Amino acid sequence: VGAEMCIRDRWKMFRQAHTHKPHAAGRRGQSLVEMALIAPVLIVILAAIIDMGRAIDVYISITNAAREGARYGSLHPTDPSTIAYRTLNEANGSGVLITGTTLTPANVTVTYPAGGAYVGNPIRVTVACDMPLYFGGLIGLSEIRLVQSAEMVIMYSPVTPPLGG
Repeated sequence: VGAEMCIRDRWKMFRQAHTHKPHAAGRRGQSLVEMALIAPVLIVILAAIIDMGRAIDVYISITNAAREGARYGSLHPTDPSTIAYRTLNEANGSGVLITGTTLTPANVTVTYPAGGAYVGNPIRVTVACDMPLYFGGLIGLSEIRLVQSAEMVIMYSPVTPPLGG
């Protein structure tokens, strides 16, 4: 009999704790409204994080590509088409796919800041890329422009500087 009383008492306490109370429905409704208000903000933040991660990935890829182009250019400064090819090969071979964008030689610029492709002068390789954003429409941007340059000293050149220069 003592055990039955204990089970009955426990059942009674369970029912009292889990019965529907009028003010509980209001709390559930309040939680639903709060969630409806905060969910769009959380979705925009998540979308921004995804696009930012992609942008960082692409930025690292074009940085490495520019460095490879500058490294090759420091040994072969008079061959800008192959410099561009090596740069693009590094960017496209990195495993990072820039969705919606194909890098071409037009994305690569080779310049000589000191005026010529001579030993001791720098060579600069710049890679520019317009990266489409997956969720940019939420904030009014469809793409962002990423630009990275690398500069190295020319170590070998078949071109000799002019006399007196």
